[in-house]
Amino acid sequence: MQEIRKFLEEGKLVLGSKVVIKKLRSKELEKIYISSNCKKETEQDITKLAKLGSIEIIKVEMTNEELGTYCRKPFHISIVGLLKG
Repeated sequence: MQEIRKFLEEGKLVLGSKVVIKKLRSKELEKIYISSNCKKETEQDITKLAKLGSIEIIKVEMTNEELGTYCRKPFHISIVGLLKG
């Protein structure tokens, strides 16, 4: 998942379901990463919106706690979005 760290350092990632949903609706994302223990209803909402925009979804093997640590944040992260361009 070095891809996530690379994009994070480049400032191309948005973190958290609220921001990702907002960016999905405005068609600003090209890829979404979902943690292994993301809430089912949140995952379903994101998946539905992503299919409408033909956006790739990648289910990572990290929990939301591990993903938060990997992104060097002091909180859990269930969803990460990659901005276009």
